[in-house]
Amino acid sequence: MSNAVSQSLAKLSFRKNSDSAMKKAASAGDAHAFHSAFLKSHAKVRKRFEKVFGGDPFVAVWSAETFSADVNSELIRGMRAFGRSSELFDHLIATAAAPTPVSPLFVLVSCEAMLRYPDGFSSEQLVTLFTRLTQVFATEFRSSLADDDEVLPCVADIVTQVEVPFLLSLVMESQPSARSRHVVCVKAVDGCLCASTDTDGTLDAALAREAGQWLMPFVRILGWANSFRKSWANEQTTARWLKTLNRLAALATSEGFISSAPASDRPEHAKVPSEFDLFAWAVGLTETVVETGLAPFVTALAKGGQRKAKPKKDDAKRLNRNPSGQSDWATTAVLRKSLQVDADVMAIDWDQPTQGLHLSALGRQVLGGRWKHRFTVDGKACESAGDWVCTCWFSDNEVAFAELESGSVDGVRHVRHVMLAFKEHFAVLTDTVTAPGAGAQIDFESRLSLVDGLEVETNSITRELVLQDESVSLRAVPVWLDDDRIQNTPGSCERAGSELVMRAHNTGGIMLPLVIDWHPGRRAADADWSRLTVTENRRPVAAQQAAGYRVRIGLLQVLLYRSLRRGETLRAVLGYHTANETVYSRIKNTGDILPLVLVEADA
Repeated sequence: MSNAVSQSLAKLSFRKNSDSAMKKAASAGDAHAFHSAFLKSHAKVRKRFEKVFGGDPFVAVWSAETFSADVNSELIRGMRAFGRSSELFDHLIATAAAPTPVSPLFVLVSCEAMLRYPDGFSSEQLVTLFTRLTQVFATEFRSSLADDDEVLPCVADIVTQVEVPFLLSLVMESQPSARSRHVVCVKAVDGCLCASTDTDGTLDAALAREAGQWLMPFVRILGWANSFRKSWANEQTTARWLKTLNRLAALATSEGFISSAPASDRPEHAKVPSEFDLFAWAVGLTETVVETGLAPFVTALAKGGQRKAKPKKDDAKRLNRNPSGQSDWATTAVLRKSLQVDADVMAIDWDQPTQGLHLSALGRQVLGGRWKHRFTVDGKACESAGDWVCTCWFSDNEVAFAELESGSVDGVRHVRHVMLAFKEHFAVLTDTVTAPGAGAQIDFESRLSLVDGLEVETNSITRELVLQDESVSLRAVPVWLDDDRIQNTPGSCERAGSELVMRAHNTGGIMLPLVIDWHPGRRAADADWSRLTVTENRRPVAAQQAAGYRVRIGLLQVLLYRSLRRGETLRAVLGYHTANETVYSRIKNTGDILPLVLVEADA
């Protein structure tokens, strides 16, 4: 035992009510006694933590994607190879003994290794690591988000400025300032959660795109807090947290959070848990819910996150309720039929010039990425001006609908619609562009991102496309094009690499509706569609004034109508008179029109 280690141990200060055996060993400079006392005082912490997270080492490795810099490469490699070599512990001790600043990941790994695997260190090594962490606790990584819930934190900020100080306040609970620092850390958790979510718990669009990475540090904070029997949040923060979990549940599918990057686009990281496991840990469940779906998770949420919650008879009611929601603050909307794990889900965000659009049909994600567009008016390229805003939101038991609009450039108006029909398993995606001049020539292109593994087949008779893999089959109906392939039409709908590319050309205004249908009972049914005549005062209106379409797939018939320029009186389409700007309706076999969505024209 080196004198330097004994002297550094003897210089440590301890809180008055801290573990007496640790204080006695430290004051005597006895590293062996300190090691034994540390193991004994933290034995229950280790057992409680592993009861929740299991025996797999290093939950810190979940965030390896956040800390991919070269400075952390040895730590990441050591965590993944843990159990096959002692290189990780040697690296931790070498870093602790060096005078250079340490990284946040080093602190996370050191705390976890010291608490969960203290017998893997020699007494001298444990004291070396402990004394270095006391220095870090005193001088570095203080919570800086405690009083600022206005600035949106990134995932790295959450780990560095919230989780690391929080964990240090627990591991260094024997230090004199630990209690006051813990209070500050609890405030930082609250500030970070409030800055990340709307009042209803909806996660900001930028964070929703990496929802799993965002959730991981919070789950670890909960795990450590429960292990140390310390608070992590007050009553108000806990209520906000449960709301957030409810909103995250609306994004959950069997393949993960639909708002996140598709699995094929994510870097491979060993030991990263599924979103279902994260859910289970977040609400205190000790078993994974990946096999039983969201039922135990929903029950636990209803109970306020109580541990070991079991499904109840009314779980079916909770699972089948409509969890759709929209947030102007978060710039996101979720369209979902129910909380069943295989439910149809659409998610859209509009915090960037190109929206993010994701679609999961019967539990299989088929669209996931940016909804790109470009268009020209009289040969001049146009771009959206200002931010996109959600100008209309609607949800009931049959459909959910969102309308997005950007600022205009020289009077050019660009509007997008997304509609998900819950019972009939189809969706409508519509672009409309209106130029200020009725004679302006508009060329429009829209691109949807397809997930990997989807095969795209063309129909030999109509212009519909079939998107399919082993688990799902969808048809994409380009309603703005003539259905008969023999007819010449200004526009196209085709696959180009990993995208579905749609093009249209018209004078004065364009309506470009795409119907996507995946109802199992209509898989073999024929499809046909046609443009409808729209009249005003018993006279047909021009295409740049309004557009109407009828789509028929088997027994399903749908009317799609959009007013591009406001009329002087009611307009009629397929015998239906309306002053609304948008009409999406079912058509019964009797010919009756049953509106699904009606959007009034601006005053």
